[in-house]
Amino acid sequence: MANSLTLMICKAEKRFAVRQTRRVQLASNTLSHPMYIYTSTPNCPRLTLGGFQDDGPLSPCYKTVINFEMRQVQEDVSTLRQRAEFLEENYVKAQRIHVFFYGTYAEALSTIFLQKQTQHLYFSLQNVPHTCVFPYPASNWHEAHDMSECCLCIGDRDSKMKLTDDQGNEVMSFGFDHPDMEIYVATGSRLEFIEHVSCLTPCQEHGVNVEPVRIEDSPFCDLAEQRPLKLVSQSDSTYIKLSDLDAEYESYQSIHAGDRSEKCLCDVMAVVLSFTPARQLKESDWMMTVSLIDESIAPSNVDDEPQSISINIFGIGKHHFPHVRLAGDVIRMHRLEVKKFKGNVQLTGLKQSSFLVCRKEEQSEGVWEWTYVASQNTETTESEKKEMERLWLWGQERQRNFPSLRSQYQCTLSNLHVPQESLTLSSGFKGDFSVMITGVYPMPAGDLIGNVPRGFLRVWDGTGIPISDPNPVDEQNENGDPSPEVLTRLAAACRKSGLDPPTQITGRVVNVAIWEDPHWEQIKDLQPGTFLRLRNAWDDNILYKQLTCLTVAYSRGVTHVTPIPDDCFEVIDLLKKHDARRGEERNAESGILPLEQLEIENGDVPISAPMSLFQTKSLQELLTSYDDGVFTGRVFLKNLIPSLSSISSIDKILTKADDDSYYYRLGLCIETENGDAADVVVLEPAAEILVAMNAQSAKQRSAQAFANLKSRLEDRVGWDCSVRSIMFEGTRILLLESMTEKSFLI
Repeated sequence: MANSLTLMICKAEKRFAVRQTRRVQLASNTLSHPMYIYTSTPNCPRLTLGGFQDDGPLSPCYKTVINFEMRQVQEDVSTLRQRAEFLEENYVKAQRIHVFFYGTYAEALSTIFLQKQTQHLYFSLQNVPHTCVFPYPASNWHEAHDMSECCLCIGDRDSKMKLTDDQGNEVMSFGFDHPDMEIYVATGSRLEFIEHVSCLTPCQEHGVNVEPVRIEDSPFCDLAEQRPLKLVSQSDSTYIKLSDLDAEYESYQSIHAGDRSEKCLCDVMAVVLSFTPARQLKESDWMMTVSLIDESIAPSNVDDEPQSISINIFGIGKHHFPHVRLAGDVIRMHRLEVKKFKGNVQLTGLKQSSFLVCRKEEQSEGVWEWTYVASQNTETTESEKKEMERLWLWGQERQRNFPSLRSQYQCTLSNLHVPQESLTLSSGFKGDFSVMITGVYPMPAGDLIGNVPRGFLRVWDGTGIPISDPNPVDEQNENGDPSPEVLTRLAAACRKSGLDPPTQITGRVVNVAIWEDPHWEQIKDLQPGTFLRLRNAWDDNILYKQLTCLTVAYSRGVTHVTPIPDDCFEVIDLLKKHDARRGEERNAESGILPLEQLEIENGDVPISAPMSLFQTKSLQELLTSYDDGVFTGRVFLKNLIPSLSSISSIDKILTKADDDSYYYRLGLCIETENGDAADVVVLEPAAEILVAMNAQSAKQRSAQAFANLKSRLEDRVGWDCSVRSIMFEGTRILLLESMTEKSFLI
């Protein structure tokens, strides 16, 4: 009933090769191979059965043909509804149509394809005359459900269909086009990333006129009212902010609703909050999950709940995944798919995605580390590198000043039930933890039988009772847990936060069971003293030695095990809360801050003669003073570090040196007559006076040495002491150099 047809925007879902028609044969020409050469449909192709493709209704009239299976991208819903009501139909099912181009139209389109290599073609057919519409029933039941019962045949006037008079003289050549007809052809990686547009119009001289058209002047620019077109070249990239992903997906849906072959792709640059290691799903499929944040979704108030967006990355083998190592790494991602899951925006990394990870090396000031993974190489510009470096610095600042865990899920080790009290306290919950590793222990080879963990972590966060859970692999650290090396790293973290390092920890040390290989491969090489963020870790009881521990396992949910900087918000909060527990009972299993770390930095600078504590400064004033020196005064021994009640033998305060000799490692809390108290590190001469024998003798006569130590502490006599005050890595520390027993009592 219409004189012409206009299809504003169509996508070529299938493209068939330009070829010579076979006029003599039937409409369906049997070929030695299928002429179908391309589909963007992810499922099995529909037109390859039997290995043939016909040349359309006008094959007897032209020498060459090229054809497409097109799907209409935008539908005029109101017009379709009116037509459905007029025809008394419930719906209009046609979504796809076959379009045949003949003669010079076919040759012109073939030239465009050769010049513009692309996987996606889009058409806008305007003012196509009614003479180009032919009946074309679907070839099989699979097509019939959404294929038009007609096709379009467009050809120039150089056809073999002629009009003649009664004597057989040619009157005119008959063509299948119209002077007002316009065919716009667009190429690009996506409809929103159009790169080139050409317009085909009829021409009497040479059949078809082909002209390039500005994108802004083409019908494809009409989409700008719904979604701004992103006109970018392949060497450039427009990065979408995480806050804009929802609008990006919704506008995509308004254009491509129902088209499963078209993916909503984007490029993103963001900061890593947490991640899982790559794990194998099936024989060849692997997956990794990363939580991301950028400036657009970061909270502006420290009391606001942190927001993040997850990306699930899929690939074949471990080599496909970005080399994320630490929270705060910056990751640049190309060709990601935007989806929605349970109403939330989610990103998906595809096999054709590329990843670039940036971080500043810890040991080398000003040196940046770059790792690149991609199936398709993408050039990294200097402006991109500068933006990633800027984003990394922003991420470090943000991690220091804002929390990364939601308060409703955040837990501490004090929330876990205690093994000895498991009958009265609840267990079985999961939560997010910020902890420090005190030890990494693989499962003994003889126990790796059946359903057992791959290994264990020992972790601490400064909370809970000052009792450590038993080590599951029966491996005891002679120097304590945490060891002196771990306490050294803890001391460095305290100094970054402006806190005095503890000589010994309080709080509970807990086991974490690691069940799967991916997590164990990620964790096994981490150094004790590293801080971790555990997301979705379970408080659990396991059959192996009837342990009470935290569980990290994919079978209990996706658990993120992420190393974090020692100056991030959660670590600073942990250290401050532990510092507030000074004076509480120490953990008896804890080591002591190493004496060899307390190197006096005075060199050859002469130190003034000893001064009386009571005539100059109190013990607490010594800790805040800027003056190095040796001070003397009368003190009492308040308690031992570790506490006397927590040790059963002198071995707890003895350490074996490399030459197999022994030396003392202990601390004291000393107190003046006016109640002023401070912790001091006991040097070897003072320790020998306290135990009444040197360390080597104490090892050989441990019972007598322990009795001497216990007697000195329980007698509560007074001592004249010599205390040296020094600065060590920005922190003032008191060293007990010598002590002389006096007869006065407390």
